[in-house]
Amino acid sequence: MAVNKVEYAGKVLLDLTEDTVTADMMESGAKAHDKTGALITGSIPVNDTLTNASISESDLDFIKMQSSYGELRFVTINPRIYPKNEEKMILKGNEQRCKISVIASYFGSASPADVRKGITFTSTNGLKITGTADMSGGISNNNCEAYLVDVTNPTVSFNTTSGTIKAYGYAYETTKSQWGGSTTTTVYAFNGTNYYKSAFYGSPAATNITLGVSGGKLTGLPSGLSGGTLLVVRGI
Repeated sequence: MAVNKVEYAGKVLLDLTEDTVTADMMESGAKAHDKTGALITGSIPVNDTLTNASISESDLDFIKMQSSYGELRFVTINPRIYPKNEEKMILKGNEQRCKISVIASYFGSASPADVRKGITFTSTNGLKITGTADMSGGISNNNCEAYLVDVTNPTVSFNTTSGTIKAYGYAYETTKSQWGGSTTTTVYAFNGTNYYKSAFYGSPAATNITLGVSGGKLTGLPSGLSGGTLLVVRGI
């Protein structure tokens, strides 16, 4: 017979009548008496693992904040966590862990060849990968390559043979008169696939040019240029 209250000589020695403990509040295997005095055994499973629902992109956030150490940047994850196998459980152990898996493509799809050499990044290809792309000059298969070219030595080294070559900027031609030795400077304004030449009368007219490369040198520029630097591009 269960006993939930004991009195002796008018004094209450034991009173369980106001206890609220039930089996579903205790660790599995633990024993106690409920408010009726009945012996009960705990039913909450003990585990050392939590799990989480599938992480969606909306669970991720990028945060920047100022601190005494300067600007700090975080990627935060806000998952929905629940017991691994049961609706309710007690965590036990020196260290509890919750393994959270995030789809790597949420961090982008860059590969080492896409990122400048020496720069680290995280993407679907891995964690803290180091870039390998050499960006010191023109990049093959890029949308555009560009060089600053001295018109007296127009050296270029395009990585691709496709795309129209265009020139932008100013150059000049200096000539000396046969009579009296006076010097005349004519300015050329390059605008992609044509140029304008300064004129004494009227407005300058556009002259079309077709630029190419031969032996590592830019071809198709007007002959006789004395100086100037042009921005020469290919691929636009």
